[in-house]
Amino acid sequence: MARKRDASATLMALVAALACGGEAGGPGPSAPRIDYVDGAIEPVLVAGAAAVIDGFGFGDSQSTGTVRFRLQGSGTVAAIVAPGTWSDRSIRIIVPDSATSGTMTVTPASGSTLSAAVHVLPHVSFDPLTLIWQARSAFPRAPVGVALAAGV
Repeated sequence: MARKRDASATLMALVAALACGGEAGGPGPSAPRIDYVDGAIEPVLVAGAAAVIDGFGFGDSQSTGTVRFRLQGSGTVAAIVAPGTWSDRSIRIIVPDSATSGTMTVTPASGSTLSAAVHVLPHVSFDPLTLIWQARSAFPRAPVGVALAAGV
């Protein structure tokens, strides 16, 4: 019985030693980075829509920080960042209408440049009032009591 107790105590001491074997001051700081844009590694965004950039090292406030998207041809355009939505770990933006697919860059107040690949689709408006409904006489009839409609 004493042998079992000694083995158990030795095992617990080993586990405690391994658990405390890390750095004396805790883990070092993480490097600034973009982890996800709108929940994806390589997202598909819509021009004019809101998106959230998740990561680390953006700074606690926007101050002089920017988020920029590529323009058709050359150049970049700044995204709109709503007041109070910039934090060290996330930024809420509105994708500019003139943005195109390519590299999105986040430049925090610290001056570092973080980038991520994004795909930007143009905003397509949909208005149901522009649809034209037509009755088709040659269309097959629906079974008993079930309505049927088709759009072209």
